[in-house]
Amino acid sequence: MVSDSQIFSVPRNVQLPRVTFRRPTDIHAADVWELIAKYPRLGRNSLYCELLLCSDFADTCVLAERAGAVVGWLSAYRRRVTRPRA
Repeated sequence: MVSDSQIFSVPRNVQLPRVTFRRPTDIHAADVWELIAKYPRLGRNSLYCELLLCSDFADTCVLAERAGAVVGWLSAYRRRVTRPRA
């Protein structure tokens, strides 16, 4: 991770693999959990919580991958509203 005091630049002749964004699946939970552990400023959930986000709440989350490795994660929880039966 680049700190606030560092500048990140890539030489013009270097090509980085593309980042792809996709819906996570339950197999990504451990990778997401390990990614978050690398950044102490982020609140770390339990591995079980990441499993739920990657499976039950996958429709509201996004996984970023580069060359098959997880490099980013956006999670969200959207409460399902149920209406009382009439």
